[in-house]
Amino acid sequence: QEKKEMSKARKIYRRILVWLVVLAIAFAGGFFTDTVLRYQPEKNISGRLRSDLAQSEDTINSLEDEIEKLEKLQDQNSTLLEENAELTTHLILMAARTAVADAQLALEQDRQADANVSLDSLGETLETLKTLVTSEQAEVVNNMIQRQNLIIIELEGDSYTAQTDLKVLSGQLSSLEN
Repeated sequence: QEKKEMSKARKIYRRILVWLVVLAIAFAGGFFTDTVLRYQPEKNISGRLRSDLAQSEDTINSLEDEIEKLEKLQDQNSTLLEENAELTTHLILMAARTAVADAQLALEQDRQADANVSLDSLGETLETLKTLVTSEQAEVVNNMIQRQNLIIIELEGDSYTAQTDLKVLSGQLSSLEN
């Protein structure tokens, strides 16, 4: 059998169809090339950025935990500093009471030089104490300093009055301690 020759219109449609297939393949190749060259590197960069973000979030979380720990330690430190200040004040107050007791004992044993040394030590202790207490208590300490100066003056003339003032000073120190 003989083949029928294709009509002219059919040849044109066939050529158009071949060219459309070639164009479709070229378009698909361009799309694939574009995806490989443009979108794939961006996808890789996006993946790296996500992993960096996850690491940064982990770092932020660990730093927040550390901040919480440091805040707790700072609170403990402030509490310890307050306790230390209270203990230092109490220690200085006890040193002042000891100096008053030493001065009383020295006066009872008629040792004026030792009483003067104890009263000088008491003056320095009271000055230190004045810096550690509140403003209201500082007025009381100023009164004690004045009484201590008065006792030093009284030592030379009237030891009985000096002993009485030392008892008053001892009472003031006890009330301040309370």
